[in-house]
Amino acid sequence: MVSRGFTLIELMVTVAIFAFVTAFLAVKYGNATQGIIVTNLAYDVALTIRQAQTYGLNVKEAPSSCSSVNSTDTFQCAYGVYLSSTGGSNSQFIFFVDSTENNSIYTSTPVDEAISKYVLKRGIVVQKICTNSGCTSTTPNVSIAFRRPDPDAIITGNSGVLSYVKIVLVSPQGNLKNIVVRKTGQISIED
Repeated sequence: MVSRGFTLIELMVTVAIFAFVTAFLAVKYGNATQGIIVTNLAYDVALTIRQAQTYGLNVKEAPSSCSSVNSTDTFQCAYGVYLSSTGGSNSQFIFFVDSTENNSIYTSTPVDEAISKYVLKRGIVVQKICTNSGCTSTTPNVSIAFRRPDPDAIITGNSGVLSYVKIVLVSPQGNLKNIVVRKTGQISIED
């Protein structure tokens, strides 16, 4: 008489193969998801820089404090984005209007110029901010601003006005995305 069915060994081998494949796919899915999250966040930062460019070049009226800097013209304040790669500041970026000093640089004192503060989620941080195309020199923070009528970006780091900046975002798993802003106002995302 022939018995039909699985032996205990066949069943254990099948379950082990299934468990291995499931674990492998779970790890790969987690890395793919983290890569997508870093990419989406890089696009969010780039779109916020583009929003600053739009506000700075078009007719977005600045707060009334802007008129004290630029006489009565509240359409001449610069709009920008501030990023930092140091300490606790590397997990956020700030959309601002330069309404106090008229220098296209974000300041938080005596008046906080922030319009919005965005928190980078899921452990993603600004790893470094490169100030030339080879990324051989870095700066701890950068303000990228736009002011009418000039369409060029005003990129300011600790060493003064820059012509190029690359912001490197990194996830806890090591996924990287770069946001590149050139003086001409071009904004791009690179691997």
